[in-house]
Amino acid sequence: MSSHRPTQQPNPLVDPPDFVSKFLAHDREDRDEIITSVQAYFLAHWDWPSPTRKAWYSKADLEDWTTLMCPAGPSERAWAFTAYVTFWFLYDDLMEIMGPEELGSSIPRIARILHGEEGLEDMTTPEFILKEICLKINTIAPGKRIFEATLVYMKAATAKQERLQSLTLGFDAYLKYRMLDAACWLTLEGAYWVQEITIPEHLKTEKIWLLQELSLFHGILINDLFSYRKEVKASSQEVQDHDKTLYNGLVILMQSYQFTLLEALEEMKKKIWDYEDEFMAVLDDVRETHKSSAEDREFIERLAVALMDVIGGNVAWSACCGRYNRL
Repeated sequence: MSSHRPTQQPNPLVDPPDFVSKFLAHDREDRDEIITSVQAYFLAHWDWPSPTRKAWYSKADLEDWTTLMCPAGPSERAWAFTAYVTFWFLYDDLMEIMGPEELGSSIPRIARILHGEEGLEDMTTPEFILKEICLKINTIAPGKRIFEATLVYMKAATAKQERLQSLTLGFDAYLKYRMLDAACWLTLEGAYWVQEITIPEHLKTEKIWLLQELSLFHGILINDLFSYRKEVKASSQEVQDHDKTLYNGLVILMQSYQFTLLEALEEMKKKIWDYEDEFMAVLDDVRETHKSSAEDREFIERLAVALMDVIGGNVAWSACCGRYNRL
């Protein structure tokens, strides 16, 4: 009789996805100081609904996301954008449970803060915190592009019917909508702001746009890959009248191709690796196109490093963060 035990199949609702990116993550030297400071700010000032939720936040690793994706740039900028992103992680969770009336009234108020308008009466705790962080950002350097990208994200994230419809129109339509409602451009604009990167007009080409898109498509699927287990668990625990639709690309793959969850996970990993290969191919083409200008070559390398840091940092964070992995 053989002493070998049969190989145990992974349980995709329990075991984390086995994924290795071609892009490595790098962390900031001032990571610990930034994370400790930002977390202390929110622990002290956020309107926590319960001690349980406050304890959840302290173990969710929200601040690590920004420090991993923006390993370069001044500490002051990194702190401000880390605080800004942490706010939106928390406020996005609030928007998910708001009723239509509350959601409808909150959006224009948040928009006024992002536009820098004064005179907003009866400000809530989240509104006051957002205003304070926006002021901090603008004091360092104008954050207009970050705030404009945030408004795009807010509009898409709160258009619940459009979100649900994108699940029925195929994988490409889903990706295009996720580019809007997953705060993708907010992420890039923030990474550029932290690292003081501005794309020159003559380099705003189709290929450089594609590099940015590929980095964001990659991030969307990484999010779906690693968050699915947590989303399934959260859906099973939600109250009866709350929408339990899973907004995740794995759902589309299973429905469109009759995949099992394991098959859908493998297909998604292939798509992510394809994005990585395409990114490097497009980058090689961009390098070749602009090789005659030393100034352009230098900028393209700086931009490429920033985009690869966003990719690699998001993978590293998604694989270990408490937000996705504390089931």
